Amino acid sequence: MPAEQLTVADIGAGGKMGMRVSANLQESPPTVVYSENPPAGQERVRAEGREVTATEDAVRLADVVILAVPDTALGAVSGAGVPQMKAGSILLTLDPAAAYAGLLARRPDVTQAVAHPCHPSVFL
Repeated sequence: MPAEQLTVADIGAGGKMGMRVSANLQESPPTVVYSENPPAGQERVRAEGREVTATEDAVRLADVVILAVPDTALGAVSGAGVPQMKAGSILLTLDPAAAYAGLLARRPDVTQAVAHPCHPSVFL
């Protein structure tokens, strides 16, 4: 699918890593939806001129779901999100240790990948 047709969800968009991911994606061709739960994080997202989308909606819309959440939350967040993802979509995490340890929820029709948010070539 061409990048212009993709929808990317940045889950945890108002946190340190989520803000990095958002900045890298801001000028890229895919449609990006930004999700953040804590009110302070939502304010950071809005301060950058981005709209906050509920996590459930963002996950259902996305072709690529990026979990830019704290390592300790990856299991719970992936557990809630992966069952709602579209078949054929991609779950991208920023922590290889969590993936290696088997902490991420899995589904046979969802591909998992890991990348560092400071590598713009991956996000662009």
